[in-house]
Amino acid sequence: MKKSIMLIKTLWILIMIQTLTISFSIAENGQISLNLKRPNVRNIDPIFPNNEAGISAYINVGKISSSEMNMALQVFRSLIESNSEYSLGIIPMDNNTKIEQNVNVYTYIGFAGWIIAYIPRDEPVSKIIQWNNYPSSVNTIFEKAIKNVCIRINKDFDVYQANMLYYNFEFPEANSMLFIIERAYRKASNSFWIEFPSEYTIYEASFSIFQTYQVSGGSLSVDDVEVANVGSSYNIISDFYDLENTLKPEISHKITITNHADQAYYVYGGNAIIYKK
Repeated sequence: MKKSIMLIKTLWILIMIQTLTISFSIAENGQISLNLKRPNVRNIDPIFPNNEAGISAYINVGKISSSEMNMALQVFRSLIESNSEYSLGIIPMDNNTKIEQNVNVYTYIGFAGWIIAYIPRDEPVSKIIQWNNYPSSVNTIFEKAIKNVCIRINKDFDVYQANMLYYNFEFPEANSMLFIIERAYRKASNSFWIEFPSEYTIYEASFSIFQTYQVSGGSLSVDDVEVANVGSSYNIISDFYDLENTLKPEISHKITITNHADQAYYVYGGNAIIYKK
């Protein structure tokens, strides 16, 4: 079997990452791998902000009427553009209900039926991890943003959800996205190992760490060097890994999530990787 990104924690996780099937496991560690596919650009207005968008998710619900578009506009906190072809605005999405820290999801709604949710390319992909539903499921804030639009225009999101696809406009050659979730309970640490093989092109690796209790906090480290610490309050930190100095290719790196407090709560760490296999 061709060598791929390796997570040396359990045999099950190692096998699933090697086969790169769309699946996830919820235990101490969860992961999900998704294919990245470019939208059919012939049906998307050429003025879509390709040069601004980073990671995105999209569906097509069929033609949208003027009255439906008027209803869709109500979902935006701020409207950027609205014309005879499309509307573009911002939907603020929280990725954890305990933390007042919204992520601005830019959402394009075209009369041709395309609904595309994205974040700007200068923001880490790890920002889209939806912590509200973890550990019952691993998903993204894009799903809820698109669902909110569907509700406004009387479309059943469940009908289209299975066909929702992801694409990274910043890295058009990337064809895969991987999320890896780890957590640590009171005064403990959990780790996994990751290695980027030379035959893969890694475009971005980023992290998101948060805690669920206002105590002494939690941290994320790479090879026992601390990269982020969430401090002593409800907090989420999302940022990029340094691929040149912190996560070098062809070297096994240990990523550790640590809970520093002797309290009955979790610290969670999410990792997002954009790559070409």
